[in-house]
Amino acid sequence: MRQINCALAVISVGLGFPGCGLALPDGWGLVAAGGVKSPLVTSEADKDNLSSELIFIGTRDWDLPGQWTLQALGVAQFERETAGRSFNVTDSATLGLVVRYRMVCCGTVSSGVRYGYEKQIPTGLETTGVQLGLDHVVYKKIAGEWSAPRVVSGWSNIRFPGSKGGDVEDWVAQGRYEISQGFEIRPLSAAPSLYFGLGSTLDKEGLSYNNKFVADIGGRLSWKLGKTAVSFDIRMLRDRRFLSDELYIGRQIRLGFRRVF
Repeated sequence: MRQINCALAVISVGLGFPGCGLALPDGWGLVAAGGVKSPLVTSEADKDNLSSELIFIGTRDWDLPGQWTLQALGVAQFERETAGRSFNVTDSATLGLVVRYRMVCCGTVSSGVRYGYEKQIPTGLETTGVQLGLDHVVYKKIAGEWSAPRVVSGWSNIRFPGSKGGDVEDWVAQGRYEISQGFEIRPLSAAPSLYFGLGSTLDKEGLSYNNKFVADIGGRLSWKLGKTAVSFDIRMLRDRRFLSDELYIGRQIRLGFRRVF
């Protein structure tokens, strides 16, 4: 029941942001995002599992010559699930300093150092550590009208070590990219779209859940509520874990929001 209440709290926070006004000085940024989804993955162990996530990202940018930016960031993240597994019921915080390069063609690449803290709520286990990382993010309209765009978006990163406080020789690489096609259907107030995504995770330790290839196809409805973007997704996933020779196929639904201040 506690995890369900946390999931409802995420929805309440998201719906509360449209009327929230916050003026930030030049160079400062704040993003709030979150969502509720079920199941978390498509395996039998996760059947009917409901998970929620709430993230706050604060940044301070300094312009460097050319397309370069120096960025200080702080992240607070809260994860819950009805299954109650300790590694998915956590509070965490991160402080970092990264250098970012914005490419005209295909998104932003960044690299830097982060110090993180994580607490597993059920067990009380606390972990801290320094991680080095290389990240890429992209959101680019490649065709279509403004009301029905075709968009390529996604993210990827590689982290050393793979987990906070982990072996310094360990690493984890992961990412997901998608192409979506929007449609204009009147008199719908929501913006509908179809999308196809590909994702992968690799690690040095050889953990089954960290060595997989995921393909998904689905539909999305998106709304603008003030300055908050809200989305509802239904998708089919094919999760292939190639080291353990496991294959999971199933449906996932998600309600999410994102607010840029």
